[in-house]
Amino acid sequence: MILTIRVILQRVSQWNRETDLAETLFQRRKILADKASQALEEAWIKANGLLAQSKGQPAPEVDVRLAAEAVEYSCALFSLAFDLQDFDPPVNIVKNVDLTKRIADSVEHLRKARELKGDATKDAYTSLRIAADDLKIAYLEQTKKSPKRSR
Repeated sequence: MILTIRVILQRVSQWNRETDLAETLFQRRKILADKASQALEEAWIKANGLLAQSKGQPAPEVDVRLAAEAVEYSCALFSLAFDLQDFDPPVNIVKNVDLTKRIADSVEHLRKARELKGDATKDAYTSLRIAADDLKIAYLEQTKKSPKRSR
């Protein structure tokens, strides 16, 4: 009888640890999802600001880079929050596109990601990846065209 009580107590203790672990994982996932949502909003603000800036003239390189990094960061958090580390979406980037058009396309993909983030996480992540790659290419193309500065 004493042995049975010990076994029962051990199993209850193990079950409590497993329950605590599951709750902790759920809480961590929720925190990551909240952080990913905040990062997505920050990326949206930066990219949307680029679009507003680039209407009259090219956006500064620094702003394009900061927007690209913000989108990359939101992609990383999004993949962690929704367990998409092994998901590699197909991203087709069109070459020889105007900088303003490329920024507008990335903003459109960010808008799509914001709309889909709760319903279709893989589609939202794909849109995020496309936006990140578009902004990264925009930055790289812009730095190629800019004059070299002497030190």
